[in-house]
Amino acid sequence: MNKYTKIILAGGTVISCYPVLLWADTCTSLPSCTDLGFSVPKANLTSVCSNKTYLKCPFGDFYFCSSVDDGCPDYVTVNSALEVCTKWCPNNSSKCLEKRAITCSEAVSNANGVLIKPSSPGSICGTKTKNLYLTGPIKATCSSSAKTEFIQISVFPASKLPPCQAEMEGEASLEITSSATIKNTAQFYVPTKLSYLYFDNYQGSVTFNSDAEVRSIQGYAHSSYTRHINIVASSPDQNNSSNVKLGLYCSCMNTGSGYNKPKCNFIIHSIYSNVNYYYSGECQPDIACDIPIGNGTCEYKYW
Repeated sequence: MNKYTKIILAGGTVISCYPVLLWADTCTSLPSCTDLGFSVPKANLTSVCSNKTYLKCPFGDFYFCSSVDDGCPDYVTVNSALEVCTKWCPNNSSKCLEKRAITCSEAVSNANGVLIKPSSPGSICGTKTKNLYLTGPIKATCSSSAKTEFIQISVFPASKLPPCQAEMEGEASLEITSSATIKNTAQFYVPTKLSYLYFDNYQGSVTFNSDAEVRSIQGYAHSSYTRHINIVASSPDQNNSSNVKLGLYCSCMNTGSGYNKPKCNFIIHSIYSNVNYYYSGECQPDIACDIPIGNGTCEYKYW
């Protein structure tokens, strides 16, 4: 004969049965999760048990939801892109009772970025490994000990993030009058003006998604292998072409006569952009213009 001890959990959550073998000659199988009232599968947990307390079945991935009063009948929804919860329900961490708008600094931090303000343009100097968000025009001259180095990042206007729109101090733009270095790649989504642009190991890529001017992009020719520098000039507005001016400089190792010197390799991709370039240096560069969708220009022109 099998007897079951019934345990009623507080709050009316569930009644669980635990078989106790008293006088039996054979063993019986344990009841299933659904037999015990755990009827919600794991896949439906977040939808069926939203804002409810729940218990997990000890024999499988099934749950029991309870509508027990958590003491927080009134709560607010939080848009994580614009708001932050300042007070949670003590008995239910999924319910927010009070909230506030997030600041621009918090929005940039949430985007894993760095905020750069016109009041502190020097913060553009040094090694940058996170995306940069500018709240206005940035003009900086960096020292040789803190020269700007971009390591696989993008530069955005801070207005891209809604909480930062009210803190903009004019159109975001970037001007660096000292040298800057790119390792691997960098993308600029603001009007950009650079005096001297170097690439780590003299190869990599840069993308200008707005008007840009670079006085000197340093390439390097080698007799044994070719280094490639890719430059993309693109406008986000097909009806309003961007204007990009490039100065290409080719330094090299003189391995023989002037006819046998190696060449620098520059590839310019123009997408809804008007590109003017000129070149100088000890060796002549090998420049290829690519207009992939037939709507852009790429011309040799001194400016």
